[in-house]
Amino acid sequence: MRPLPSFLILALLAVSAPGWSQLPNPGVYCATPAGLMQLSELPLPGVRTLSWGEWFASDNRFAMHYTWDGATSRAQISEHRPTFRVNLAYQPDRSLRIIQIVKLEQKDSYRKTQLRISHDVPTQFRAGVAVSLTRGMDGEILVQPDADLSPGEYLLSLGPLVSQYDFSVR
Repeated sequence: MRPLPSFLILALLAVSAPGWSQLPNPGVYCATPAGLMQLSELPLPGVRTLSWGEWFASDNRFAMHYTWDGATSRAQISEHRPTFRVNLAYQPDRSLRIIQIVKLEQKDSYRKTQLRISHDVPTQFRAGVAVSLTRGMDGEILVQPDADLSPGEYLLSLGPLVSQYDFSVR
């Protein structure tokens, strides 16, 4: 009988080793005491600009107003400084500079924020919270706010034109 090739043995060990960490399915997760909670990606927002009068008289001329239906998020988080695990294969390192946590303004039946459009800085949402970004052991991006988040509605944005995920801090 012929011996198994060494690469096949290594592959079998890698698949069967109980100590190997398992990545969850691609997505965005929040680490909670009960385990990982997957956040849902928000649908495309409703978008509007300022009225003509506001556009001429305001310093918010280059801002888009984004709105999402629903007064609260389905993802309820009790931690005031949560850690998010972003496991998306298409997230290049150069886009890490536009990851933001944004405080949403809560209305009766929707939530909203403003997107600042500028020529000298990357396009980003207003009311952003400073975040720390690191790479996890499995290659995912770990996102954590630098300060405690006050109770309310928030948006984890992977870029204004990429994907947004909402959550509530209670």
